Amino acid sequence: MSNTAMSDVKREIRRLTSGLESRDYADFMEELAMWAADEAAMADYQPEAYGKEAEDEKEEE
Repeated sequence: MSNTAMSDVKREIRRLTSGLESRDYADFMEELAMWAADEAAMADYQPEAYGKEAEDEKEEE
């Protein structure tokens, strides 16, 4: 992922969570972290369904 994309994601998360209370923010970030870890694990387990590997395989067919 490009640095620009990651910066955009971080900025959007900050924007969307700016009004949350401390505990709600912590809960949100914990849930986000679990979701991101699950997504990363799935991408490792099934790389053909995610990212560049899927695009490369489509081009080969």
